[in-house]
Amino acid sequence: MARRHLSNPREGEGQGHGREIRELRALRNQVRDLQRQVDDLNAWRVQQLEDSMRTETQAPAAAVGFWARLAALFPRGAQ
Repeated sequence: MARRHLSNPREGEGQGHGREIRELRALRNQVRDLQRQVDDLNAWRVQQLEDSMRTETQAPAAAVGFWARLAALFPRGAQ
């Protein structure tokens, strides 16, 4: 049996047509909802990236280790 477009069924074959349209509408709605969720997550990810870049530029790099902290306490110019 050849496939036909759902909006143009042959005469006498349209009995299940309404159900198919409802199923397609439900699937389209699900796809639309999923796309909104993806868009929201992408916007959230961009916001998180911007926030992390902003905090990286504002906060000075923390000295790592005992000797680095000690060197930060006593700058070389004080000798």
